[in-house]
Amino acid sequence: EERHVYKLIKTKDPAQEIQGLLSFQIMGNFIEMHHVENAPHNIGSKKQYAGVCANMVAFACKVSFDLKFEGFVGFLAKTALIDHYKNTLGATQVFNTARMIIYPEAARILVNSYYKNYLGG
Repeated sequence: EERHVYKLIKTKDPAQEIQGLLSFQIMGNFIEMHHVENAPHNIGSKKQYAGVCANMVAFACKVSFDLKFEGFVGFLAKTALIDHYKNTLGATQVFNTARMIIYPEAARILVNSYYKNYLGG
């Protein structure tokens, strides 16, 4: 009940084919992402759309800003993807764990790149 689930679709697609799914929970002062998944056709070198995961993470960051949490988003990463999340999302690894945090500066960049300067500059 406390988790919010969203799907990413191409709005001009009459079939509304799901491109990715996001599940997160609103915590005391941040968003905790539980699942971010690309549709099977958006994985690998022959993916239909690139940036699906980053788009969904940008949405979680946007919600964090909208709730006055300053963009803070946390999640547990699959170990093999930690460096990928650092490079593509600007996420920061907590100590030497699979715990990742997206801090306000990186969240602002993500949100503005997917929501055309939603946060101004």
